[in-house]
Amino acid sequence: MFEAPGNFLHSLIRYVRMITPETRTASLLRAAAHHGVQVLYACESGSRAWGLASPDSDYDVRFVYRHPAPWYLRLQPGKDQIGPIMERHGELDLAGWDIRKFLKHTTASNPNCLEWLNSPIVYHEAGDFLTPCRALADHYFRPRRTVHHYLGIARGARTAGEKEDGRWNVKKACYYMRSILAAAYTAAHLRRPPVELEKLIPEVTDERVVTDLRAFVDRKAGLVERAVAPLPDSLASYFSSLSESLSTRSESLADEMRDAARGDAFFRNLIA
Repeated sequence: MFEAPGNFLHSLIRYVRMITPETRTASLLRAAAHHGVQVLYACESGSRAWGLASPDSDYDVRFVYRHPAPWYLRLQPGKDQIGPIMERHGELDLAGWDIRKFLKHTTASNPNCLEWLNSPIVYHEAGDFLTPCRALADHYFRPRRTVHHYLGIARGARTAGEKEDGRWNVKKACYYMRSILAAAYTAAHLRRPPVELEKLIPEVTDERVVTDLRAFVDRKAGLVERAVAPLPDSLASYFSSLSESLSTRSESLADEMRDAARGDAFFRNLIA
């Protein structure tokens, strides 16, 4: 049985402190103006982007920005990150990366950057940034690194979420299963995995598992993030086995490190 402490209270608090597109945009522009930067791209990251939000989930706004060109032409590098900035009693979480830092990690096939680029919830894009940046990410994509990343996330979610009595923190259980499915998608298709869980579910080949997974996720949507519940045996067995097989299979995947020239050219064009 699910335990869902404080559902009504949390829903009431969120209603009173309602975050709108206008408040998100205002906070983003205020942060950019304070630091003297231009926001190139902003999106939602985390549970809301994954389709796994709870009634008390916060908004994780992530953005990429650039300074005026002279900022990049100095001996001592400046700070390359803004935030995290917590507003609205912690319900609005903003964090940004300088474009050089973002591209450095994107060309290293950093899965967190790839998720930003794949987010289904885009708040802002300046000019023609997103499409060519996604193409750059595809050029530098490394399947083995991506699979290893998601399996590592899954292990961490299991460690943090599984209780001694066999129950799970429901939020962590969903993160655990989504991460394994993202790894499975990468291994099967050799490209950036979708962000949304719904688009990863077709990787499941067992219809019973699909049914149980959808039921678990649907019930999770009405529960606060501290809720706990047993993970159905069908899900526990399937995802444990899939994780082990992916760990073995990943060693045969490509992990090519490409020349930096294309990334350098893209960066110089953005700051010119």
